[in-house]
Amino acid sequence: LPATPPASGMKKKFPALTTVYFAGLDHEAHGDKNGGGMGAYKDFFKNVTDSKVGEVVDKLKEVGEFDNKIFIVTADHGHTAMPEQMALEERDENGTVVKTWLGDASCKLNVKGFGNKKVQYPELANNNLHIWELGEMMKGIGENGWDQYKVLAPNEIAKLFKDKKQVDLPYGATSAISKANVIAALNGPMSHIYLKGSAGWQDKNVDIVGLSKLAGYLKTYLAENGVDLKKKERDKLSGLLSSLDTILIREDGVYKIFKGVKTDAIGNITGADADMIAENTLDAGKYISAFKRITGLNSQDRSGDLVLIFKDFTSDIAENRYTSGVACKSWHGSLNPSDSYVPFVVAYPGGNKVELDPVIQKVCTNSLCEGNWKAKDIISEIIKTQYSGQ
Repeated sequence: LPATPPASGMKKKFPALTTVYFAGLDHEAHGDKNGGGMGAYKDFFKNVTDSKVGEVVDKLKEVGEFDNKIFIVTADHGHTAMPEQMALEERDENGTVVKTWLGDASCKLNVKGFGNKKVQYPELANNNLHIWELGEMMKGIGENGWDQYKVLAPNEIAKLFKDKKQVDLPYGATSAISKANVIAALNGPMSHIYLKGSAGWQDKNVDIVGLSKLAGYLKTYLAENGVDLKKKERDKLSGLLSSLDTILIREDGVYKIFKGVKTDAIGNITGADADMIAENTLDAGKYISAFKRITGLNSQDRSGDLVLIFKDFTSDIAENRYTSGVACKSWHGSLNPSDSYVPFVVAYPGGNKVELDPVIQKVCTNSLCEGNWKAKDIISEIIKTQYSGQ
């Protein structure tokens, strides 16, 4: 904006549409600075963002452009506060506590030094599914004689899955895409799992029997408190054994809620026991627009054959919230209210509600604009209305 109003006789055009972007909030909440989390988010908003908005308002008033402007304010969604001070007790063979490890909440994917318990124990202590822990699940499935899966992982993780002769195990994790048959996109409260089909990674119609088996194993490890697992497995991954709320499985081109596997008369798995999702299937108090959003993310080219929805309900205490990939003091990407609602404000400084109402009514059903994806339509309608003289 110009420092001062244009001199008399020098009319300066002001742009019909001006966009101002205030960065920083998302980074502050996720990052390590000031401890991260919602406290850093709130402090940055009050101490930095608010004053910058004030500078824009002051400058608009200075150049005489405040009262004839329509302001459209959209914002990033919020964050869900995650547990910060998780701990794990290391015990000897007699059950005596020899050391207490604090969980890692650095917001970083730690892959170096995983042969050392100084890295493993902090990951076991937090409420986060790390790629290493998923590899341990694949290893457990193989050791139980069920099926053989290798999840794609960084080399630092993959090299841990060898036998005593340092020969690669037929299950666990691998850094070679040619040897992997599972890929995991571990990204917070909603994670995507891909199973290699008979036609390779480009197979868009993965065999439902094979997919149901994998979903069933993940359900055992992540949603059923490790039922049917050996004690050693349950003890090692105890923090994650009830971390999932829902598993979505793609069947017949749509996501369904996975309940278990179907079997024939002699116990062979024949497919998935799964429920269709409708508008009222998932708890509206826990999940916002779940059906619409799940339907919208379904893409056979990009979304997972399975989708893991972790427990991170904001109505529960932080210690009962889970995520995947990396552990942070706050997270977003779920369906829950805390990180779903997007502030969206249309305001006219002069308070001319009569002028704004027709625009909002035309674009927003029942005067409600759910999500900031309506911003483009609002802006387009305002510009059309202004230029048409209506």
